Amino acid sequence: MVTKCDVLVVGAGPAGSSAARAAAEAGAHTIFIDKKKEIGVPVQCAEAIGEYLIPFLPFRIPEEQLIWKIDGMLFWAEDITIKRRGGMWSGYAINRDKFDTWLANNAIGAGAKLHLDSELVDLEFNDEYHVAKAIVKTGEQVRKIEPKIVIAADGVHSKVRSKRGFTNFEDKCGEVLSFELNNLDLHKPTYEQLYIGAFAPGAYAYIFPLSKRRANVGVGSLFQTKTLENCYEEFLEVPMVKKQLRNGKKVIE
Repeated sequence: MVTKCDVLVVGAGPAGSSAARAAAEAGAHTIFIDKKKEIGVPVQCAEAIGEYLIPFLPFRIPEEQLIWKIDGMLFWAEDITIKRRGGMWSGYAINRDKFDTWLANNAIGAGAKLHLDSELVDLEFNDEYHVAKAIVKTGEQVRKIEPKIVIAADGVHSKVRSKRGFTNFEDKCGEVLSFELNNLDLHKPTYEQLYIGAFAPGAYAYIFPLSKRRANVGVGSLFQTKTLENCYEEFLEVPMVKKQLRNGKKVIE
């Protein structure tokens, strides 16, 4: 079975859904696919958006999507704390699963067709730059899509990029272990907290509030000198962190 379209977007995260919406609103026959069975799950970020960026968006984010106001950011390194407030430091916490679903539904409402559980398997090229066919596996079914344009919105592990022959950059990207915790005693619940130390080699750890008692807590590592689990446990031993999280309960990884 061969399906033709003007635009094929690979990936239905914020970038992919926004691209699909824009293409569909412009009148292009648009298909966007994602290998996940559910939009936005699992959540793959700390769920924060800078307030100064919002005016640049081509659409308005409903207030119910902006679940917690962030007044500023707090930086910690070796017991030195620096606080920044307002301007580029302020923002909002969002629920990425709901936010991503909202973005995808906007694209669908504009006329784009979404196919979940649909993984790009291969690309066939007419020449160096033009895709002749995209081979997509949906469940047990394999089908071909003939697009005029392909948009790669499939993240750091981009299948589009690898099939195009570009060098993959996974070895230059860090990894993060993060949990949503509740029952916390947050030091400043309207400030995002970023921590620099040996517990996050080449990266940082964070406490990103979602409410007065709830936050996303994670640690990143660019250089794999130890496991992320060890990094996370070391981070939890920082006195300022330990005090805030001592009664915390994990909600989700």
